[in-house]
Parts: sequence; C-alpha cells; structure tokens
Amino acid sequence: MSQYPVQVRTVDPFATYNSDTVNKLTRIANHGEDALESYSSLRCTLDATSKTIVHLSPGILYKDDMRIEISASTIVNFESAEFYENFGAGFSESGRYYVLMEYLYQKSRPAPQAKIVILKPSQLSAFEFSDNWIFLNSVLSEFNGSTFDLTEVLDYDPDVLTVKRNYIKVFAGTETLLPTFNEESDQTRIVYDVRNDKFWFGYRDRWAEAGGGGGGTILENIDTSLAQVGSICRIEPSGVAIATLADDLSHQADIVTLVSSTSGRGLIVGNANLVPVESGVLIAVGNIIYLSNTEAGKVTNVKTAPFYQILGRATTNGSPSSPISMVFSPKIMMLTALEGKIESWTASGTSPAYYHDVDITALDTVGSVLCNFFNDVTLAMVTPPKVLFLGDILKIYNNNNTDQINYIITAGGGGAGGSGGGVTILTDHNLLTNLSYAASGHTGFAPNPHSNSFHSELYVVLADINYTNLNVNGSVGTGGSQVSRGDHTHSQFSLPSSIPTGSIILFYANTAVAGYNLITTINDSLVYVTKGSVAGGEAGGINKVGGTWTQPLHQHSVETHQHDLSNHYHGFTAPSHLHQWFDQGSPNPQGGTGYTYASDGVTLVNINPGGVSNYGLISGGGNYDGYQYKGLGYTSTSTTSGANTGGPSNNISGVGGPSSTGDSSSGSTWRPFGINMTMQQKI
Repeated sequence: MSQYPVQVRTVDPFATYNSDTVNKLTRIANHGEDALESYSSLRCTLDATSKTIVHLSPGILYKDDMRIEISASTIVNFESAEFYENFGAGFSESGRYYVLMEYLYQKSRPAPQAKIVILKPSQLSAFEFSDNWIFLNSVLSEFNGSTFDLTEVLDYDPDVLTVKRNYIKVFAGTETLLPTFNEESDQTRIVYDVRNDKFWFGYRDRWAEAGGGGGGTILENIDTSLAQVGSICRIEPSGVAIATLADDLSHQADIVTLVSSTSGRGLIVGNANLVPVESGVLIAVGNIIYLSNTEAGKVTNVKTAPFYQILGRATTNGSPSSPISMVFSPKIMMLTALEGKIESWTASGTSPAYYHDVDITALDTVGSVLCNFFNDVTLAMVTPPKVLFLGDILKIYNNNNTDQINYIITAGGGGAGGSGGGVTILTDHNLLTNLSYAASGHTGFAPNPHSNSFHSELYVVLADINYTNLNVNGSVGTGGSQVSRGDHTHSQFSLPSSIPTGSIILFYANTAVAGYNLITTINDSLVYVTKGSVAGGEAGGINKVGGTWTQPLHQHSVETHQHDLSNHYHGFTAPSHLHQWFDQGSPNPQGGTGYTYASDGVTLVNINPGGVSNYGLISGGGNYDGYQYKGLGYTSTSTTSGANTGGPSNNISGVGGPSSTGDSSSGSTWRPFGINMTMQQKI
C-alpha cells in the first residue's frame, strides 16, 4: 500500500532528448486536456469486507501532456496519513472525500511521479485552486455511531456537478455527465452518456440523441425561449412554446423542451429527461405521469380534475428537487367523469316502472352529459329505456328493479375556445378556481390566504403543531385522547386489526373484551392442542372426537391390626332330642364303657351305658348320617331349656398385612388443575 502506484511515463523530463517535443505528440490524443483515457481507467471500488479502503484499478491518464500508465491495482487506505499528503490523516469526517491523482510536469531529478491524494470533506475547496490534480472519484463516508464507513463511490460530486471524471475527446468516447455543447470540440463526436446510459451525436450546433437527432420525434426551430429545459409545453398559435397546465381542453401538452432558445427544439415523443416534478409529489419508477394542474410545465403521478392528461410513464424516481426521466407519449386532454353502480331502484308509478337518480353536480354542466352504461353481470353495454337530464340530477329509468348497472358520466363540450358567426359561447366556471382573489375582479370573497376570523370553526395552522403549543393547550399527556408523552400505560391491549372478523380466541378474562362477543354456549370444557389435520393430527376448530382420562397402577396397604372378642353368651331353648356319636373307632364320647364296634367297623354292638345318667336305651336300630347302629343310643330324658353362658374369649388377635398390587379402574371424575378462560369471538 503506497501513495505512489506502479507506473510508467512516456518520456520523463530529465531524458537526454527533448521530452517537450515528445509530449506535444501526446497532445494529438488528448487534445491538450488533463483526462482519463477510458471509462475503466483508474476507477475506485469499495472493498468487499473493509469499510475503510477502496481499490484503484489500473489505467491510463494524461496530465500536462504526459501519458502516465498505472499498470497495477492499488489499495487506497483512508486511515493512512500517507494518502493525505501535507493535510494529515483525516478519516474522521462524514461526507464526500475526493480521490485524486497528483502530477506536475517539471524538469528535475529524480523525475516527478504521479501519486494518489485524498481530500477530506472540509478541504474540498482546495481542489479548484490547484492544477496538479486529476479527479478520479468521490467516496461517501458515513458515521455508524462508533466508526466512519465508506458507503458509496461516484464518478462526480453530486453537489458540484462540474467536478467529475473527465475523458479524452476521441471520435467515440465517454462522458460521466453530458457536457454543454461546445462547437469547437464536440462537433462530429459520438459520446456515451454514463448517467443516462445512451449515446449522443455532436451535430453542428447541438447534441442530439442517437436514433432521434433529425427524426420525426424532435420538433425543430421553435421558440422555446420562455420555457426551461425539461418543461412540459404547449405550442401557442403564435408558434411560441410555453409551460402548460391541465386546466382546459385546449391546453394539452405538445412537447418537452430540449433547448431553451428562440430557435429551440422540443421532444414530441420518446425518452425525456430533466422533467420537473410538482411540489409535494414523490414519483417512483413505473408511475403513470400526468400534467400538473397547479404548476405550469411540471408533472405529477396523481390524476388531476376536472381535466387530466396522461403524458407517459416514469423511468426514474423523482421529487420536487430531483427531476425525472420518462417515456413521453402524451394523450389528449380529458375531462374527469363520474363513475358508479346502480344497485337499487325506486318505483316510478309509470312506465318505465323504476328509476334511479345520479347527482352530477360535480360536473358543473348546463348543456348536456355523455353517458355509458354497462350491465354489472354480463359486462355488456346497455341502453336504459329512458334518461332525463334535470340540471344537477340525471334520472335513469329501467323496466325492472333487479339489474345492477355501472355507469360513467362525463360533462359535455364547453371550454375556452370561441367560434365565429355570433354563436353564443358558454363559460366554463371551473376556470374561476384558478384565478387569484386579487385578479378575479369579484367582491365579497374572503382574502386568500385568510385567517381563522373568516371561518365559523377554527382550523389548525402549521405554527400550532409543535410540542410547546400542544402541551399548553393540554393535548399532550397520558390520557386516552391525548398525544402520548414518555412512558405510560394503556387501559387494555388492542389486538391487531388484521385478526379476521369471526375469529374465536381464548381470553384470561371474565367478561367480553372490547371488540369481541362472549360465547356462552360452551361451558366446563377442556381445550386440546392439535397439530392440525394437514400435519397429521386431528383437525382444528372442531370438537374432540375421543380420549379418556386414565390412572396409573397402584396398591392398597392395610396396616397391622387385631380383632378382640369380648364376653358373650349362647342361649337356646329346645325340645327333647337325641345326641348320637358315631365317630368310628373312638371310645364312647360320653366317657362310658362296655361297647364296641362290629367287625365291619360301623355297626355298634353290646352297648353298655355303664352308669351314664339321663340317657335311655333306644331299641331297634337304623341308619344316621351314613352310619349304622343297633338298638342302642342315648337320648335326653327331659327338654333342656335355659341360657347356657359362654365365658370370655381369650382376646384372640389377628395381624393384617399389605394387599397385593393390582390395576384400578379408570376414574370417571378425575381432572387436572386448570385455569378458567372464556371463549370470545371478534365482532
């Protein structure tokens, strides 16, 4: 990185032969101007990553008739003091910096070399006082809050259009901005205009655009001395071109002024440049362009009324301070029209049976109107059976009350033109709107401009719209009808207006939110979240079709415990009855002796009660509960009655243990903890 790029010069001044003579040969190519050889020579471009350097491309320049070739790309560092020469490091300002090439032809040893110089925004005035520099580019610096960044490179200074890249004058060459035509140097030249991206021919006395220099798109030898270059003009009967307005049918635009002169030229159709824009209007590329009805010679992108003229379409952005380029293809001046649709009819009581009134006051016509009607369904042109012109009302009749008819109504002829033969001329009163109060010759009108004293209600003027005035009259504060100031709160959150009407939303609220109706048909319900049927889930916005609550597996445990039996009694009353013991092979259960079982082990034989009391002998034999006995047994001799008393239990205790684990059935009433929400529908 060096202020001195790699370079080769034709003949350095200290050479042994006459370098002055050689340099005069160089003048054949550069016409004696300090200039760049081509559009691509020594061009600055922003670095892809760094915000503080630019790259200077190789190229050839002519300075003091010395041909200097920079043979390699050079990095220019805006943070390096070296590039600022004796001005010191200066990358600390916002604005445009100049990147220059400095060279001065001198017979000295060592030979002078071309070097790169940067001028800060605060030093640009020095450029016009030095012949040592050739302008290469202007580079814009912007402060980002902590550092200065390079953001834009231009071939000229947009604030001083005379400061620009200059190229040598060759038969076919390049111009950053098309210069004012010079007969001595520009005749026969073909120039590529970088800014407008087109070619120009150098004619005898003017530049003319390639393809239209002498063709039918240019109107030659007209007096355009009253109009500025770029103005939209009409040609008066006297042959003079004047800036025009969309205020009358006879004032339609004819040309765009190309040269302001008594023998000037105007563009009839084609690409127009430097077209001025009406105050307060911003134009974008592609906008339809209309003739202004308030500022003569200017254009707007808003359709004017009651007259309008389409001029073409914008090809560049524009504003009141930035003229536009446009495709100029003017149409005839037109009157505005009333457009609408008849959707309701009133019974007439006559034939035709129905009618509809259209107010045409805005047309301000006293003679006639032009009407076109179209069926809204078939889009076909229709003719109502009857139409009456009643001054400010147009009464349209129809045979039924179901048709929907679109209409367009325009005012009849009129205008500022006159005619011979004593024919009455109708005055178009719309023209009075363009007359000033002082020039109108009328009385009784309030002065214009006028103050609040001429209004029944006060209106706001620009001076009222400032913080001090609004604060004094109480319009600034945190109230609902005041302009907000500082941090404050709002009574409720307002949802975006983009939520469609009818949308249902859950609110953490008990009552209806403003703009919504509370839905009362749904109660005690859960909300399920679904990913939607398109994503493979259940459809949203419908009732849940299934699903149950389930409980996990669990067990019931019973703690260790005991059962106590307290004192109790067994009481009974019974008739005489028999007790038999047939316990096979056992001794007499009553403790008696002298009986045995037969060999079959079942039959009782040789029974001897042996002193057992209260039992008598039973004769015979038989079967009882599967056992056989013979003739003997025991029976009570009397009925035993009374209450036998049982003793206290032994307080027998039992010990319980845990139960086995098992599944439980689903709980039908179990739910998780929840928060009450209300469903509300947008009105």
